[in-house]
Parts: sequence; structure tokens; C-alpha cells
Amino acid sequence: MKRTSMHSITNPTSTHVKSLTRYLLVSLLFIGLVPLISVGFLAYQRSSQSLNDKTGSFLAAQAREAIDKIDRNLFERYSDVQMMALNPKALGDPASISNTTDIYTQAYGFYDLMVIADSAGNIIANSTSTGDGRQINSDALRSTSVADTEWFRRAMSGYLGHGQSYYRDATYDPLLKLATGTEAQTLLFVAPIYGADGKIARIWANWVSFDRVVGEIMRSVRQQLLDGGNAGIGTQVLSHDGLILEPRPDDGASPAQLLKIGSLGTMDLHQRSAGFITVDADDAGGKAQIIGYSSSKGILGFKGYHWGVLVQQDLAAASIAARDLGNFVVIVSLIAFPLILWLALTISRSVRRTTEGREQALFKEAERQDFEAKLHRALDASESEEETFAVVGEALSLAIKETPGEMLLADSSQMHFRQVVTAEPAGAPGCMAQTPRQCLAFRRGATLIFPDSELMDACRKLRGRPGGTCSAVCIPMTSMGKQAGVLHVSGVKGQVFDSETVSRLQSIASRASTRIAMLRAMQETQLQAETDGLTGLLNRRSLENQARALLSRKGPVSVAFCDLDHFKRLNDSFGHEAGDRALRVFARVLSDVVRNTDIVGRYGGEEFVVILPDAPVTVAVDVMNRVREQLDLACMSGAMPAVTASFGVAYGEGPIDFDEIVHSADVALLVAKQTGRNRVVVAGAVIDTNVAVESHQDTSIMETSETA
Repeated sequence: MKRTSMHSITNPTSTHVKSLTRYLLVSLLFIGLVPLISVGFLAYQRSSQSLNDKTGSFLAAQAREAIDKIDRNLFERYSDVQMMALNPKALGDPASISNTTDIYTQAYGFYDLMVIADSAGNIIANSTSTGDGRQINSDALRSTSVADTEWFRRAMSGYLGHGQSYYRDATYDPLLKLATGTEAQTLLFVAPIYGADGKIARIWANWVSFDRVVGEIMRSVRQQLLDGGNAGIGTQVLSHDGLILEPRPDDGASPAQLLKIGSLGTMDLHQRSAGFITVDADDAGGKAQIIGYSSSKGILGFKGYHWGVLVQQDLAAASIAARDLGNFVVIVSLIAFPLILWLALTISRSVRRTTEGREQALFKEAERQDFEAKLHRALDASESEEETFAVVGEALSLAIKETPGEMLLADSSQMHFRQVVTAEPAGAPGCMAQTPRQCLAFRRGATLIFPDSELMDACRKLRGRPGGTCSAVCIPMTSMGKQAGVLHVSGVKGQVFDSETVSRLQSIASRASTRIAMLRAMQETQLQAETDGLTGLLNRRSLENQARALLSRKGPVSVAFCDLDHFKRLNDSFGHEAGDRALRVFARVLSDVVRNTDIVGRYGGEEFVVILPDAPVTVAVDVMNRVREQLDLACMSGAMPAVTASFGVAYGEGPIDFDEIVHSADVALLVAKQTGRNRVVVAGAVIDTNVAVESHQDTSIMETSETA
């Protein structure tokens, strides 16, 4: 019997099925790949477009943050020249002023030149070196007149009041080239210096290096973006007429790329708004770009300041993640159909998470920048510490929602805390630290976070509070390198203060302390300009300004003219130090005796004037006699010779002329001097402003007794 081998038998059906299965698999793969690749391509396109939109918003936010930094820096320079011009030392001798300018230049490295010119345009004082150490040619400056310069003529025209300043945009000033020997782009800040006669005596001018202010800010922005992994980044600062101010081209200012586009973006930039545009390769010099832009909000009030900031990124670098994603989808689709759907779903979820994560990060960053910009604008708009405290309270409520918070400021002696701000909910227990030394964050000068007040290393002042166990974050407030207070926020036990909340609180503490310090510095400068340095009373100019405003209203008013008796004899016998001490004692007695509503000022030498609104002449006489009595007591209790004073009192019904009623009181004072001194003499029971004062002085002068 013949045997047949199993290996030689073939199954045509099996072969056909395998072939059919092969063809079917290929067909299924082909049928599945085409729509999948199409879907992948569309997903790539959509992801790329979404990523471009978010990148554009991110770049616009960076441009807005950069322009805000420039605005803040220039506002500080704007305040610098105001405080310099308001400083009484600005009217001192030129050598002393030159030393002052050198101190400012060395303290702030961004000044290229400071000059002080007299009213004729002659430079009488200047800084001797630039902020970066270059020497100033003082001889060349002192032989140069600035009388014909546009900024000097403007300042001398009188349109700038006391404490106001003039600003000029980025230019190449020939005076700076004369001083340093090199050209440099600068920003000019000018303020008039008023003399005691109320006229412009001098002009103070500061040239700020554009590169060391705006350039440093933009270089910092570029480096921060590059450090954050953003490739293909570039920045530009544009003037209002489209010239590139930073970075400087080698051949000088040239038209900016944005002006070649002729799109809505250019119009937006001129209208002081913010946004982004996508520019194709032809308009962008060979590489497609996404350009985020923002322009100044005008918060400084500079009419000629219309700068814009561009933050650019190559479109290829911005969309590299989306492009890699598309390539990956195509490759995986070609490898195996069964895995494509699973991988596509996985990738879709990953892309969604990545996109959502980046979108959330961009949203949080934009929200943070918006919060800080609003906080900055609100604090800049505050004109007093009370308004600043109100802004801080609103900011705290936004930053910590329903969590209790407060701001504590140390007094000048740093011996006590004062609660100046509280956030909702009202009535929540505050920090138990009563003095700065009791506050751990104040002593360490660092932000401290306590998740549980019962932990061993928690601040002891958090224990035993009426609300029980709590969590807390304490942020010290620093002003000019000195601790000024603390921002204290408390929550329930275990409450986690995330980094975003802590960052906002730190921003509130930092900006608030800076604003409070600036307000106090401006208040001190204003006080120095309005008060007499020896007595602390109003000086003559401030006295006249306040008195004229008061006397222009209807109502009764008494005016007392006071003079120390035998003051020259006191100086000659006991020295000028004794005379100064007598003036200070008399000023203190006047301030202690008169009402809070009365106006007291030093009129000149040993003469003083007191304005008593709504006071009949009998009240004014009684007040001046109490001044005489208190002066006697002060002389007996103090280590100084006996001093007396004479007083002339005039009465009138407002509105009345200040010079007339003061003259009437002065004539009465002369009568008091001639009739024995150390007494009060009244001139005229009522003064009619339509009748000459002298007609009353001859017939209605009465003398009060020395013991009245």
C-alpha cells in the first residue's frame, strides 16, 4: 500500500483564507489610516492654531509687563527731580549742590548728568561723573549757556508750578556730548526751583541714561524669556513715530518692522492698547513671527510719551511642539493600525492635559500680572497714607478671599505696632504681637508660613488666640532697607497657602511699603518747604497763602501781630543762641495757647502773626494775654533770660485784604511798643474794607491793661 506524506498535502482553502485575511488586513489598515491621518492632520492644525493664539496672548502679557516696568521706573525718576527741586538745599551754594548731585549720581547708577542753572541760563553746579563712572567736563559746562535750549525756556516760562516737572522723550542731547565727549540717548527731567520770593531762582535738570533704564529692563525681559525655555525670542521698544529705540541698530534709528505690515496691529499700538498679530515670512524679513505688543497706559501724564514694546517669537519656534506632535501621529499611524486609535486617544488626552496645563499657567500668569498692574495703578493714584491703606485692604480681600488678614506698621521708634488695615471677616482675631520685637517675621526679615500654630517651631504669638488653633503666613514689609511693618494672614488649622497666594501677598507688602515710604518722603519735603526751620511754625509765604484764603471768606476774624521786646538787646547781651532759644520758646507758647483752627506763623525776625477766625476782638485779646502769662511762666521754668512780648490786635469782617488788616495790627503793635511794651493794644473794633485803615487807627485804638 502506497503511503502519502502529510507535508505534500496543501489546503487551497486555507491558503485562500490567509490571502484574503492578508488583503483584508491591508484594506482595513488602508481604510483606517486615511481617515486617521486626516484626523491627525486636522488635530495638528487645530493644536497649532490654539497654541499660536495662547503664545500670542503670552507674548502680549510679557510686553504689557515690560511697559509697566518702564512706566514705574520713569515715574520714580519723575518723582526724583521733583523732590530734588523741592529740597531747600537746592538754593544753597554751588559747591554744596555739586556734592549733592554726585551723591545722587553715585546712589542711582542710571543718571548720566545733573546740572543746575541760574535764571540767566548759566550752569552753576553739576555732577562730576556719570552713573557708570565716566568723568564730566565741568569746565566746558560752566562756560556754556543753556538759555536758548527748549527745555530751559519752557521751565522759565512759568507754566511749571512749585513741585512740578517737565519731561522730554529719548533724544541725543548735545549738552551731554559736551559733558562726556560721547553721544548717548537720554531721557530729560527738568524742574524749576522757586526762591523765597516765589520766583524761579534756578532750574534743576537730570539726564537719565536710556540704555541703563529702558535697555536694562528689556534685556532682563529677554533673558527671563530665554531662561524660561522660549526660543526665537526678540524684543523692541518703539517711539510714537515708529523708530526703534531699543535695541539700538548699528546705523542709528530706523523704521520698525511693524510699520511694514500696515495691519490692525499698528493702529492698536498707536491707540495705546495691547494684543498680538501673526506676520508671514515676507513681511517679517524671511521668518514668520508672532508679535505681542503693548503701549504705555499714560499713567505718568507725559503727553509726548507714546512708546510701545514688541515681544517677538519665530512662528517655527512657537509651534515646534504642535509640529512634533503631528509628525509623531503620522509615524505611529504608519507603524500599526491597531495601535493608532489607542495611541491617538492617549496622545489626544496628553495634548489636552498639556494644552490645558499651559493654558491654565498662562491664565494664572495673566491674572497675576493684571492683579499687580491694577495694584500698581491704584497705589500710584493714592495721595495719602489713608488712601493707600484702603487700597491694601481691597487688595487683601481679593488675594485671600474670606480669610482674615491685617497690616501692622511700626512707629518711628519701632517700639509699637499700629494696625492700619484689616480684611474681612470683620472682628476676626488679629496678631497678638504688640511690638516689632515680638514679631518673628519682623525680626528675621523673611516670609514665614505656619500650617499649624501648635507645632513646636510655630510662632508663639499664634497660640492662645480666641479663634483657637490656626494657620498663618507673615510677610515683613521693608522700606529702603529698613523693616517697616508686617502683613499677617491667618486661616483655619491645616489651611495651605499656595505659592500664588503668597506671591500676591508679598507683592502687596512690597508695593505698599514702597508707596508709604514715598508718600512720607514727599510729605517731609513739603513740610520743610512750608515751615520755618528754627521755630517749626509756618514760614511767611505759607502763612500768607493760608491767611489770604481764610480772609477771602465771609465772617469775623481777628489778627494779632506779635513782637518780642528788646530782642536786639537780648542778642547783644546773651548771644544769638539765647535769641534763637527765646524764639523757639515763644513759638511753642503760641502753638500751645491758640486753638487748632487758628493760623500761626513767623512773619520775619522776632515778628509773628496769628489769624483767629470767628473770634471777636475780646477773645483775641484774652488769648494774647494768656500768651503773655504763659511766656512769663516759660521764662521762669527754663534756663533763659526773661523775655516779654508786645501785641497788636486788629478785627474785621471778611472778606478782607490780608495786607490791610496786618498793617492795622502792626500799627497797634507800634502803639504797644511806644506805651511801655509787654501789653496788648487793639486797633479798630470793625474794619470796613471800603474805608482806609488809617482813618480808624487815629480814633479807635484802645489799650488793655497789663493785667487784663
